[in-house]
Amino acid sequence: MIDLALLREDQQRVKSLILSKEPTFPIDQLSTLDQQVKTVRSEVENLRKEKNALASMGAQGATPENREKSIQIGKSLKVQETELERLEKELNALWLSCP
Repeated sequence: MIDLALLREDQQRVKSLILSKEPTFPIDQLSTLDQQVKTVRSEVENLRKEKNALASMGAQGATPENREKSIQIGKSLKVQETELERLEKELNALWLSCP
């Protein structure tokens, strides 16, 4: 198993080393999945922050607009969390099979 931080830092070197051991390994897919996981994780964190901010505002007095916005953020958050879980499973499966 390779260090993903090393893959991010020196992708070409790691790619050539892996392909020398296993020419058919989908290293580009591993790199793409890693980037997708980072992106979706960031989106999830931002949605959580936004939802928490709305919850803090709701403690001072909930408005129908804030309540509706919170519901929409909650729905988006659930979708993004499901996507993140799927991507992480796919990444881990591929990562663990890396030579």
